[in-house]
Amino acid sequence: MAPAVQERRCLRTGGQIYYGDVVESAGGCLERQGLGLQVFTARTVLGEQVVWGRYQGTFQKDMLTGQGIQRWYDGSVFEGNFLNGCLHGHGIFTWPEGSTYDGMWEQGEMTGQGSFFSKFEGKSMSGVFHRNCIRTHDGTWVDVLRCREEQRRARLRIDPPLSLLGADGSRPPPPVLRCRPEELIARAATMLFEPPFLVPLVLAAADCPEGPSPAPLWCLEAGDHGCIPLTSVHLAYAASEKRRRRDYAALFRKAIQEALLTCRTFCLVFGDDPGGEDVKNPDEAPNSWSVSEFFDDTSLPLDTFDLRHFHGFGGQNRFLPDDKRGWHCPIAEPGTPAHAPSPAALSEPAATPTGETAASPQPTVPPLLAPATLYLLHFALVSLRRIAGGLNDDAVENTFGFDLEVVSRCSAWVSSLCPPPDGNKA
Repeated sequence: MAPAVQERRCLRTGGQIYYGDVVESAGGCLERQGLGLQVFTARTVLGEQVVWGRYQGTFQKDMLTGQGIQRWYDGSVFEGNFLNGCLHGHGIFTWPEGSTYDGMWEQGEMTGQGSFFSKFEGKSMSGVFHRNCIRTHDGTWVDVLRCREEQRRARLRIDPPLSLLGADGSRPPPPVLRCRPEELIARAATMLFEPPFLVPLVLAAADCPEGPSPAPLWCLEAGDHGCIPLTSVHLAYAASEKRRRRDYAALFRKAIQEALLTCRTFCLVFGDDPGGEDVKNPDEAPNSWSVSEFFDDTSLPLDTFDLRHFHGFGGQNRFLPDDKRGWHCPIAEPGTPAHAPSPAALSEPAATPTGETAASPQPTVPPLLAPATLYLLHFALVSLRRIAGGLNDDAVENTFGFDLEVVSRCSAWVSSLCPPPDGNKA
């Protein structure tokens, strides 16, 4: 039998795009064999395309096998050896904050000689690893993945992203940006999904006009991604429900679910009615109004302040209905290009692409599938306490810093009709 002829093709399959070397198998299908680039994409509820991951490297018998580089949505990168879609052999894994593992892997786990560097602690551990654990000098085993996750969650409460820390480790104040009311929703969304991935904290200057809702809440209600009452939670009301021993957690669960299903903004609103609390001065908010009082993995996850991790590790599945969880590739309308099934997860090898562009007869075409649907959470904090016009950045920070434990993960946006002061343009 003559050897298979290798050629370069560009294939599309259920939201995936492959460009690289292929060969025709005995069954008449095209298999990835050789060097190639695979891009994993999905579409949001509103039809916006999102690149979910990419792999560039070697394929063998349609599987990720050999040297390659894989990049994930949360910012993680692996460069090294793969075997049948798993991290296997020597490789370097880099986490979003800069922690690294350089060493041997076995079936997707750190196993063998290696070195782990924690960017959070600034320390390294070297030795023999077994299933993501390393044995210390006193004989105890340390799960480095679990330790890193604990450090990541702890840092969410106290520090900004490590990329924003000063050279001496100092914590810079949250950035303060200014824009006009009609620009707010677009600017806030840009900040949320671009480096350094900060949650917008929206405030209204004295000259910001009122709208259908109090300022600046109405500024976030415009457009397809705008918030609605069903996706907003007022912290004063939630605190009142919590004090009365009612199911206050349901307020957050329902709002997040609605925001995911409609691709609208989930808003946490504070600084409004005291909600039954005995507060003489609204600026002297009780601790029960603090965002940190409501953190819970099943209702208001701390990871909402680290949305790349929230989305990359399936945090949205906790809030979605059963039939919306995971990857879903609906049947496409007649006349659209043929697609093969989407993979179950990005860490797994892609489904075998069929020969869409081949001129020779092909086997039976599988059902037409559209790209997978991806549910992304848009998130913002909104303060209803107006601030005086013309305040500098320090004065603006003093208006909200006292009641937000995670304020270091935010960027402050001041909605004002006046042009922004010099040096404060968005």
